[in-house]
Amino acid sequence: GGGGGGGGGGGVRVMVRNIACRYSQEDVIRWLDEAGLAGLYDFVSVPTRKGARGESNRGYAFVHLRHPCSVELLHSRLAGRKLGD
Repeated sequence: GGGGGGGGGGGVRVMVRNIACRYSQEDVIRWLDEAGLAGLYDFVSVPTRKGARGESNRGYAFVHLRHPCSVELLHSRLAGRKLGD
């Protein structure tokens, strides 16, 4: 799958939206892998915030794709989907 390290070098970073606030970085990685994107990315960042109910994500993630040509595939696999669908 992907992971939480790296992110430097070539490739391209994209923002993925429509992530329910209850999901963690590990959930997002699993979702990407289940969508057939395993091996296409090397870094996932899920920004979080602390609130009265604890920590939650901000509804989006940044995914660093190894190759710019993978952007269209990511878009076709995730367009219109929310994490958990």
